[in-house]
Amino acid sequence: MSARFALATIVSVLSLATIGHADLKENFKKANLRIVAEGHEFTEGPTLDEGGDILFTSPKQSSIVSHSIDEESNSEFYQGEHPVSALFYRDAKLYATQGTLNRVIEIKSPNEFVTLADSFEGAPFNKPNDLWVSPQGHIYFTDPNYGSPAAPDGEFAYIISKEGEVRKINSKFVRPNGIVGSEDGRMLFITDAGDSKTYRFSLGEDGIPGEAHLFTDIGGDGMTLDSFGNLYIGVPRQKALVAIDPKGKEIARISDFGCTNVCFGPEGKILYITRSPGLWALKIY
Repeated sequence: MSARFALATIVSVLSLATIGHADLKENFKKANLRIVAEGHEFTEGPTLDEGGDILFTSPKQSSIVSHSIDEESNSEFYQGEHPVSALFYRDAKLYATQGTLNRVIEIKSPNEFVTLADSFEGAPFNKPNDLWVSPQGHIYFTDPNYGSPAAPDGEFAYIISKEGEVRKINSKFVRPNGIVGSEDGRMLFITDAGDSKTYRFSLGEDGIPGEAHLFTDIGGDGMTLDSFGNLYIGVPRQKALVAIDPKGKEIARISDFGCTNVCFGPEGKILYITRSPGLWALKIY
């Protein structure tokens, strides 16, 4: 690659990022939020499936709802006895956490849930909360302790390797909550709701996170990344939705809008947000 071509590429990327930030700021300022699914007391865990629909959970109703973007309609994907917390779709597989059953699962169908992990070194998990699956097939999840007896060893995040081995992520948290990684599988973000901080980890070839680096002094609930590397965090404690740039600096926020989790639609332009009484949409780009 010539120096001139390399410089042009860098300038092009930076220009795109600048344009992206301008659109993001403007759309956050307008805050043209619209509700696309309602009738739920509490919602969580949105994810984009391979058909271009958004799946989200309604834990208090023990259901998973499918929102069709094209048809602007909603249907019941799952209605059962035990609630599902967060969802993540990767390579035609739907993964989820079930906090009340202390486990991480794969949802084979609305009627078949398969346990992937429910304990570490013989001890049950607290309440698996949020999860992300890397392109390489490793599953990362947080295990905070909401409403259960105090965990004697603390609250942690874990990795289930693609071979099925469960390992603790070597970092101390007060109450880890949201988790997301980059689409190249090289970077992981974990937000510590209990300490109002978010950390960044480099991922090795084996998927194991390296040392934790403080990314931002904002910590919250669910998170997602856009194609420019901006991080979006739902911050219930501040009743806000916040956008953070790749350097860890706040770009924009929507105040008085406490939300639990976020994901992007098929083209990466519309942000879908879980917040009572259902699912919301916000144009970002």
